[in-house]
Amino acid sequence: MRSYTNPFRVPYSERLREDRNFLRNFAVAMLDVLPDDPWSTPVIVRSPQGGGKTSLLRIFTSESLELISRAPTDYAPALSAKLHSLGAIENNRPRYLGVLLNLERDYRDLGDIDAPEELSQRLFFKLLDSRIIVAVIRASLEFCGLSFPEDIKRFELRPRKHGDAEDLVSRLGGPDGEALFGMARRNETELLDLLDSLVAVDWTDQRQGHADLYSLRVLSQTSLFVDNRALNLTPLILLDDGHFLARPQRDALLKRLAIRDLDVGRWYSERSEALTPQENLAMTGMEGRDRVLIDLSANIWVKSRARTRGLPYDKMASDVADARPARELDRYADEKDNFSELISAPESQLMGSRPGEVISLLQERLTTLAGRDARYSSWLEDVAGTEGYRGALARRELQILITRDRSRRQGELFEFPLNLGEMQKRSTSVVREAASLFMAKEYSLPYYVGPTTMVKLGSHNMAQFITLCADLFDEMLGSITLRHKPQVSAARQDAIVRRASERLWREIPQRLEEGRLVQRLLMHLAAMAQRETYRPNAPYAPGVTGIAISMHDRERLIKMNGKDSPGMADLRTALGAAIIDNMLTAEIDRWVKNQNVMVLYLNRLLCPRFRLPLGRGGFMVMKLSQLCGWMLDAEDIRPMPVEQLLL
Repeated sequence: MRSYTNPFRVPYSERLREDRNFLRNFAVAMLDVLPDDPWSTPVIVRSPQGGGKTSLLRIFTSESLELISRAPTDYAPALSAKLHSLGAIENNRPRYLGVLLNLERDYRDLGDIDAPEELSQRLFFKLLDSRIIVAVIRASLEFCGLSFPEDIKRFELRPRKHGDAEDLVSRLGGPDGEALFGMARRNETELLDLLDSLVAVDWTDQRQGHADLYSLRVLSQTSLFVDNRALNLTPLILLDDGHFLARPQRDALLKRLAIRDLDVGRWYSERSEALTPQENLAMTGMEGRDRVLIDLSANIWVKSRARTRGLPYDKMASDVADARPARELDRYADEKDNFSELISAPESQLMGSRPGEVISLLQERLTTLAGRDARYSSWLEDVAGTEGYRGALARRELQILITRDRSRRQGELFEFPLNLGEMQKRSTSVVREAASLFMAKEYSLPYYVGPTTMVKLGSHNMAQFITLCADLFDEMLGSITLRHKPQVSAARQDAIVRRASERLWREIPQRLEEGRLVQRLLMHLAAMAQRETYRPNAPYAPGVTGIAISMHDRERLIKMNGKDSPGMADLRTALGAAIIDNMLTAEIDRWVKNQNVMVLYLNRLLCPRFRLPLGRGGFMVMKLSQLCGWMLDAEDIRPMPVEQLLL
């Protein structure tokens, strides 16, 4: 029997080992996250694991930029155009020499040796300096079609500014490639031997390291030459996986990257987990003074003196979902429809297996609700002849509108029949969405369906989205095995989504040390959201999926002291951990009811477990004391069954 591979379950790094494959599958929309000028200040990229930070850095390596410059038509047309508009490529030639260094190996060990903190930092800078210089030499030679390390003598750094350039270059070994490479290799060997040493080390010699990141200063004041020819490329240092550093190393590195007089590109990435819950709560949405912060999990970039702009996550995710399984769909099933088309469901499937019965039941409930009140006669006549899903939706929406009207009519002396214009005026897209949610629950109809919905369920977390796509592709592989078209029905999509939602919920205690506290907070939030969402008049249509606290209360959480309310410590821990792990998405400084608030929305993939909508509109402003009370309630609180809420 033929075996099939699910491309969404194969690690992306394995699928894209070759640069050309990486470029062909890169989601160009991801570049829209960058500001217009990402070169003049440090760029810090943060995301959960699998959130796309490494891919974003990798597109700017010298290898990637050179391949795109030489053959732009080999890749998505928008890729070359976007890199030109950003200034990474000019006149079909790279402007930057991007070198990607991973910060996982050896650095943290230097932070763990029994050395004074200042000296430990100097050793860290020394090792990082050595590896940055070697990476620049290698990239320069390979850009010129030469070999590394065989051709290192052909590389040279030439000072181009007055100042201490010559002195700095001498600290790194000298201006020519052989001297630089030799010093870097000696420094690295010395430091790695230090890590392996079983003999006590004399830490009184403060000259064992570098007082600064000399490599960045050197590259800011010199030009790159190979065979006496200037490369005319600006070095771009791409430091990946900073979360592996010891905390003092990370803080010292970010401080050095923020130095304003550096004339070299420097980007740094880390997982969101690098921050403690308190720090993450404090930094969410805050502007950096000397940096560009790109938070792929929060779907924003923030720059000093600049606006906050949304990442086009929807387009990026759709591109990834269609590109990744394209080869497998063609090979396994000769399938020409893309992934998004295979999870598109016609409206007829949204009615389940008994559309006539659903229409009949909805009409009966609507007639009972309206009674013999002539006020709604024209409304009832308008929907009476409609059929199919839209007819069902119109009847359920009309139930909400009549319920709302009756609550508004109390105390009125005169009642007038309502015309169709009034119904259309009161009908909105959010009311229809609420009606769709109510109807799906009441009659067990599919709700979490279609490519747009799947992208929303990714909740701006690419790893989460890819896992959901993998679940859907498993269903496609089952159809392929039976030699059927790999189209996933609405009913199956809805079931797969609910299963994925339950799985995410159960994983929280394993994902987070504070997982039980996070679950307690989210369970209370979900219970409140259900009560407000399923009120018969849908006052917060399409529903509630979040809470908000005032910015003043947020400051109280961040600056806790011994006199704070009971439960506040657990609340801060739970909020911070939930934001780090993307279980909650935070938006600060929203103006609501004459105050600035921080809004916290549920991860959208958790919403199906609680039968909540996916919109990011409805939230309830809460007092800090109420949330603290939630954390003090250690009982296994469960949201009310939705069936009871609807009755």
